[in-house]
Amino acid sequence: MRGSRLAVLVGTVLGIVALSSGSAAAGGPTSVLIVSPESGATASLHTTDDDYDLLSRALDRTPSAEPGAPTGTNMSPGGRQIRVTWLIHDVRVWRMDRILFEPDGEVWIHTQQSHDGDVGFGAQGVWHLAPNPDELRSLLERLGVRGSSTSAQREAAAPVSLPGSADAETVGSWTLPALAGGVVVGVLADRLVRRYRDRDDEGGRWQLEDA
Repeated sequence: MRGSRLAVLVGTVLGIVALSSGSAAAGGPTSVLIVSPESGATASLHTTDDDYDLLSRALDRTPSAEPGAPTGTNMSPGGRQIRVTWLIHDVRVWRMDRILFEPDGEVWIHTQQSHDGDVGFGAQGVWHLAPNPDELRSLLERLGVRGSSTSAQREAAAPVSLPGSADAETVGSWTLPALAGGVVVGVLADRLVRRYRDRDDEGGRWQLEDA
């Protein structure tokens, strides 16, 4: 009896240890979402992707505040910026980076992070320069979230033909001839009816006869 109880106890302890180690291995950051508010383009990476680690280094894993940063931490939803949201278990946000591309070529990053996974828009953050702006630009372009929006603006500005406008022109081109043709057919039909009516009046009408 004691042997069986001991076996059950050992099995229970081993199960708890296995579950604990599995949970620990499954914890931590798992994915990142990259969004361009300007173009609407998005991309995502998993922690197993090589670009995940590359993006992490390009944005500086341990940033510190630097002088000369853009004024204010509240950036408008649109504009020349890229948003990077880092997730734990693909659900909880533990870090947010807002990348701002300056006209002079500098790339500023506003970073908010909390390893508890409770980062929000009201969380405190720091402004810092990208360690390697060229590498960051190249990566974002390769991911398809950074690029000129000129083509999109050109498409938006292109004149849009109203539905049926081309059909209206086509219809207008043959409406008058069709109307004239209909009048002619009507006149000819009227003449034929009158001709047959005159023949009937002259005794040419068919009559039913008893068989």
